[in-house]
Amino acid sequence: MAVPKRKIRKNKIYNSEEKKENPIWDALILLGLLFTLTVILIPIILIAKYSFMSADDFSYMYQVGGIWKASHSVFKTLIFEAKQSIETWKTWQGLYFADWLYFVVLTFFGEKAYFMGTYISVASIVISNLLFAIFVFRKTQGADLSKSIIAILPVMMLQLLLPTSGMEAYFWMISAILYTFSFSMMITLLALVIYLFNYDGSKGDLDILKISCFLLAFALGGSNYVTGLPMIPILLILCVFSYIFKKRNSGWLLLILLVYIGCFLLNVLSPGAGVRQASAGDGDSAVHAILMSFVEVLKYIKMWTNLPVILVNLALIPLFWEMNKKRKIEFKLPILVTVFSFCAFASMFTPNLYALKIIGMYRVQ
Repeated sequence: MAVPKRKIRKNKIYNSEEKKENPIWDALILLGLLFTLTVILIPIILIAKYSFMSADDFSYMYQVGGIWKASHSVFKTLIFEAKQSIETWKTWQGLYFADWLYFVVLTFFGEKAYFMGTYISVASIVISNLLFAIFVFRKTQGADLSKSIIAILPVMMLQLLLPTSGMEAYFWMISAILYTFSFSMMITLLALVIYLFNYDGSKGDLDILKISCFLLAFALGGSNYVTGLPMIPILLILCVFSYIFKKRNSGWLLLILLVYIGCFLLNVLSPGAGVRQASAGDGDSAVHAILMSFVEVLKYIKMWTNLPVILVNLALIPLFWEMNKKRKIEFKLPILVTVFSFCAFASMFTPNLYALKIIGMYRVQ
């Protein structure tokens, strides 16, 4: 039986497009990048077993470690550490969630499995970046899953290879939990609110998405100020544009913003935060700290725009160009988005400039 010519022509077009996309090459590139990521992770994991308690770990272990040894009850330990984080909120700093998490991890693993701090922080970096790729590149932008993961893997590798201090980023437990893990939470919350901004799926998935956003807002609002502050302008601008473009989840974004501001203020205005600021001496004025943030961020970008970063950016240009062909959303305001992204990044420098007149220690950077 003869096949109609039109159908043959369509099949030829389909086959040519299939060849042009060439998913085999995507699979090979993805496997190669995953292999490279594994090669990077193995030394970090192996070195972690040689890390050990130091500095603040000892004083905090004295404060929080007894309940686990006495009871060996996970539930009692979690409740006890919550009480300890409230006490710290009153007397030293307002990081009610980050301190609680650090107390729990230190209590369970500090003496016999200190390397778990490294495992948790590195796993958080990997998972948060993959979630960003899935929710922003794949679900929001509409790119293929393989291309989405290929796009994020080189960025993830640079994060793992080029911290200001590898020891403070991954091998010192208090720093890994309070800063690296908090950074990962920020990336995850950012991905989820961008997805919520453009969400048009089922109600069941929407409920899970909203609950996840609220939980992360509570957790990140109670963590360090460097990762906490940028989410306020980011959420604010998403709320503004959700109303301008009449997005269906505008009300939920506004509610998440309000909850987040409340949690962040609970952190910043804690009695302990005042105590710690008094012990640090006089800080800077708010206006001058904000202005200096732009100066310091330019220095930081100049310092870290090195050969590996430049090469990775150049290599990703064709990939993003290809991903953009299947986009589900329009990128109407690239200049405004770029300027706003720069300002949001600069805001990460403001808290330490305001409190200490410096951009912060290695763990902060």
